Amino acid sequence: MRVALRSAVFALLLGAACSGAKGTAQAAITAADAAMAALPADVAKVIPEQLQPLADAVTAAKDQFGKGDYAAALASAKDIPAKTADLAAAAGAKKTELTAAWNELSLAMPRNLAAVKEKLDQLAKTKKLPKGMDAAQLADLNMSYDAQVGAWADATAAFQSGNLADAMTRTMDIKAKVTAAMGAVGLAADESQWKNQTPAPKN
Repeated sequence: MRVALRSAVFALLLGAACSGAKGTAQAAITAADAAMAALPADVAKVIPEQLQPLADAVTAAKDQFGKGDYAAALASAKDIPAKTADLAAAAGAKKTELTAAWNELSLAMPRNLAAVKEKLDQLAKTKKLPKGMDAAQLADLNMSYDAQVGAWADATAAFQSGNLADAMTRTMDIKAKVTAAMGAVGLAADESQWKNQTPAPKN
């Protein structure tokens, strides 16, 4: 992708060289548009925070061109093709990273949610709550549990639709809340509980 894009950009700029600043800027914008269109569709779902600055640069270039500031338009657009090539490569690596993290959490999350639910059910049956916990806190923990079950379903749906970045953002928030709940109900709540092992109660 990188070689083909750079060759296309060179050809466009060479062809525009004789038409002055306006033609050169227009060629750069055309090349930038083509490079953005050629990006794999999943880039926006994997590293959207890196894609947005490039989209903004193209928009800026078009605005500057429309105002007759061809030098600024060229400056905004000329590096986009090379940056999109780098972005495509980065997206592939990030997708692998996010998928590996998800695969581990997709095993740990249901297990830890089930462990929290089991403890909540036990606490609901006891006549004496643990020291430092009252009925209102137990009710809050139950509400939080229900909310995280729903949030996990949403995160799973996001991952299955290919929105890896969104899925992992949601999951890390859920993980933090479930970890807090685990500690509150007397389960071990360190990072090891999110690895591929069975969580153990605190002694």
